[in-house]
Amino acid sequence: MTELYYMTADALPADLQALCASLSPARQAKIARARRDADKRLLLAAGLVLDRALQAHGCREKDAAFTLGQY
Repeated sequence: MTELYYMTADALPADLQALCASLSPARQAKIARARRDADKRLLLAAGLVLDRALQAHGCREKDAAFTLGQY
């Protein structure tokens, strides 16, 4: 079964801090490093969508371990 999750960054409230706190420290650091506000919102939206998708399978984004490869 394929599941599709989507969100527009425009749907986020103006205050992003509370939403950022629900994500992993690594995701929060990535959001903080972004220079443009639009990029911060996109990174936050991606983290929230990932968190929602993982919740459907009994996990949370902040509890999952991710390994980044060379590419």
